[in-house]
Amino acid sequence: MGNIIKLLEGLVKSNSYYGLINNEIDNIANDITSGYDLKFIKKKYDYKNIDLLYEFAHYRILNAHKFSKSSRLFFDKYASMYSTPEIIGDYRGEKLKGSEIIDIGSGAGMQAIFFSKYSHVTGIEIDRVRYLLSLLNKRAYNSDANFINNDAFNDIRYSADIIFSDPLRPAMASKRKMDDLIPNPEIIMKRFNPNAGFVFDLPPQMRWENIGINGEREYISVNGYISRLTLYTMNPEKDFTSAVMLPERRRITGKPEEIKIVNQNNKIYDYLYLPDISLIYSKLLYKAIDDNMHLIYHDKKRLLFTSNEYIKNFFGRTYILEARSSIEKLKNELIKLNAGKIFFIFSIDTSEYYRLKNEMEKHLNGDKTYYIFKNNNCYLIARKING
Repeated sequence: MGNIIKLLEGLVKSNSYYGLINNEIDNIANDITSGYDLKFIKKKYDYKNIDLLYEFAHYRILNAHKFSKSSRLFFDKYASMYSTPEIIGDYRGEKLKGSEIIDIGSGAGMQAIFFSKYSHVTGIEIDRVRYLLSLLNKRAYNSDANFINNDAFNDIRYSADIIFSDPLRPAMASKRKMDDLIPNPEIIMKRFNPNAGFVFDLPPQMRWENIGINGEREYISVNGYISRLTLYTMNPEKDFTSAVMLPERRRITGKPEEIKIVNQNNKIYDYLYLPDISLIYSKLLYKAIDDNMHLIYHDKKRLLFTSNEYIKNFFGRTYILEARSSIEKLKNELIKLNAGKIFFIFSIDTSEYYRLKNEMEKHLNGDKTYYIFKNNNCYLIARKING
């Protein structure tokens, strides 16, 4: 721990040292992406703290798809896994635009950095390493976020319009509860200004009965995958939820309603609809489907509907059906359709998914991409037309 703190403090204090270390991390990152391992890299370079530099390079590569400035960011393992991605941080920052924000337990600083584009923000972080990471990360974005290395509960003089917290999650908790989160959002609300608006980043898999705080529950998906649950207390209505699709920035709001999954309809029309996962988590699916849409498939991850009408602004992904096939004739049907790439959109074991995909694609020389759905023993070959 002492080595990383000493290194990070040196980077914070010296611009020249910061430039030197970034150059060394760049060299290591280039070698990692070229396929070289740590053993080779240690032989190639005589860098001090090379194990730490290797970790920084590794986490930069892992997070390249999440952050536009990833090549200049510093993460430890936890921050690499849980830091708010830029697309979500920027969305939430704009939503809270013009506020005075305190970020309790600001970690490596990423959400506070994105808040600072739109508001004045102070991040308070008790962990020395993550505090130093946040100072380096704000430099990458030229952010004016203010960071303090302190225990927010020992000094509650800070005041703000908005108090935000993205609590630590225990890795082994099977059922997410408020008591599992560090710090507990309910304790934050008791200790800080009760007139402030509170915003909490909660695990999206948390069961509704375990969320004992009233407010807007906003489920955010990114490219069709659930990513965040943000709880806003500024609107204390208990039955108020929203679903947000990113990067499209499409949003639906309303009162949640359970939809009973009835028996599947075997009649399949020209259009296939895959509702965004945020609608299912937020219990707003009823807002996206109508009486002309029929359920033809469901599993733990998805619901698939069909309709003979094209819905232009459907809240999810829309496909047009090109062909139907048995598994025995699937390859030949795909060849006739000039397929090149295929994706299976139904429940299937991961190893079987790639075995079947690779077996099919080695025979496909076309330039079109198709999505394969399933209805009982019938395989539906479809082309995506939006989402």
